[in-house]
Amino acid sequence: MYGSLIDGHIKRTTQNLLTINLTILGIMTTVFGILFVAMRSNSKPVGQPAEDSASKPPKAITASDLRGHETLNSFSNRHVSLKAPNAVDLEWNITDLSGRLPKYDFTREKYTYHLVDVGGKSLLVLPGLSGSPFVGTLTELEQKDRQAVETVVQSRGQPKPDLLPYALYCLPDASNGPGHGTSFLLGMLWIPLLFMAVPAGYAVIALMRRGNPLTHPIGRLLSRFGPPQAIGQAIEAEMRAGCRTIGPALFTQNWALVTRSLSVTLIPLENLIWVYERSRGPFGPWSELVAVPRVANEHVLGEYVFYARRSEVAAIIDQITGPRPWLITGWTPQIRSDMLARRQEVIAYVDERRRHFLSGQGVPIQHGACPPHRP
Repeated sequence: MYGSLIDGHIKRTTQNLLTINLTILGIMTTVFGILFVAMRSNSKPVGQPAEDSASKPPKAITASDLRGHETLNSFSNRHVSLKAPNAVDLEWNITDLSGRLPKYDFTREKYTYHLVDVGGKSLLVLPGLSGSPFVGTLTELEQKDRQAVETVVQSRGQPKPDLLPYALYCLPDASNGPGHGTSFLLGMLWIPLLFMAVPAGYAVIALMRRGNPLTHPIGRLLSRFGPPQAIGQAIEAEMRAGCRTIGPALFTQNWALVTRSLSVTLIPLENLIWVYERSRGPFGPWSELVAVPRVANEHVLGEYVFYARRSEVAAIIDQITGPRPWLITGWTPQIRSDMLARRQEVIAYVDERRRHFLSGQGVPIQHGACPPHRP
């Protein structure tokens, strides 16, 4: 299609894209699956085997039925449907809950709970998403919930409530019986599915590219310089005539192909006006190389940016500038300023150097210099 060189890169990058995203998708599926199972297990009554909850429907009880039940162990089935029409609504801000979310302010967010009078003692029902009957699981009352209730009740001038050591934790779908909690968890599946949509989408793109290589972005890349297949065949012919590989870049007479795991950058060497090493700091043994063409088509300056080992930088720059001594090399703030403010003058300056060199007169201006400022 485009020649063996570019076709090989299309095949390799497409396979890498598919493999990486299928791997990510598999990992995410496993992780979210484990979390779902863990959350599903935690929705069972505390201290009771999971199969007991699944085998028993909610037990219908009233507030009076709770009298004398001072411990959770006195219940044979903790999945209950509590009928308590006289339950007292209790509303508190989430900031009232001591020890919860201390770094955030949710003062506008309120939750409604219920206190059920059980013959001198009180049962906490939380969260009370609906009125009586309350369907959920009797579970040990957490200390932070106990303290929050006592604080809110006493702040209203009422005596400190004598709370039972357990509470009724309602679930949105608790009334569904044996599978209580499952619908809520299934309803939350959109969150992991949203994250998984990204690698799944890229995997689909990779499969489309494998089925039709013409959809690969390298086709658009080649079309910048002419008919894609003609450009690809020209690069292939130059490669057969002679090429050199330095680090991530493969050089033919007029082109440089910089390959990465998922992409290919194609640089027309005869179209460049400036080549330099931009950064050596945060990349360890790697340096950032920049090649600026005469026409901006990617960033502010149309820069081609790629990374190479520091030991390869000099060889790459020599490979580009050796046959083209008219190019500007090196980096200074002044060159950058001139490229932005006087781009056409810079291009004319490089073209002048090129004409002198090709005419056999050499380069009349110092190699790599920037055009002088003109009044």
